[in-house]
Amino acid sequence: MLRGTLLDGKWTYIPVQDPWTLRPREIKETAFHDAVPADGQQMRYAVVAVDQYGNQLTPDTGATVTDVTELDLRPTAPPAIGAPLANLSTHPPGGLTWALSSATNEHGSAVSGFNIYRWNPRTRAFDLIGTEPEDNSSSGSWFDRTQPTGTTVYYRVTVLYADGSESGATETVAVTD
Repeated sequence: MLRGTLLDGKWTYIPVQDPWTLRPREIKETAFHDAVPADGQQMRYAVVAVDQYGNQLTPDTGATVTDVTELDLRPTAPPAIGAPLANLSTHPPGGLTWALSSATNEHGSAVSGFNIYRWNPRTRAFDLIGTEPEDNSSSGSWFDRTQPTGTTVYYRVTVLYADGSESGATETVAVTD
């Protein structure tokens, strides 16, 4: 299976990569879900069959291709800025982790916790889905037990301080199966 992107009017293809082995993915099923964020990009997929002798067609020589325009599920909210977090990332299924880059705000108030928000495409807003208390470590985590499956999910995490203030947000994306 090849994933094609249109660049300067020409299709460029790369093998779809297995996320665990980081090698070209061998697909033996009749259906395939490509786990990339749905951001409105135009893509082309080519199904390349290989016979027992290693013979195969390419997209240019007759391999089956299909054009796809992804849904655009990106948040329409203003960009996330200002959280003193580093390495905010997702870990399927439903896990978020981050590193705290500062233990206090600009007024010297200590971190007291974290708010976790998830983009709601129906309301076009980030909904608060949980609060995690600070555990006196330089990192944090959250598990979203209600994470929707089969879609692209956007999260924002903010830092709460002992003086009652809340930082700006840091954003990340998850693609669910």
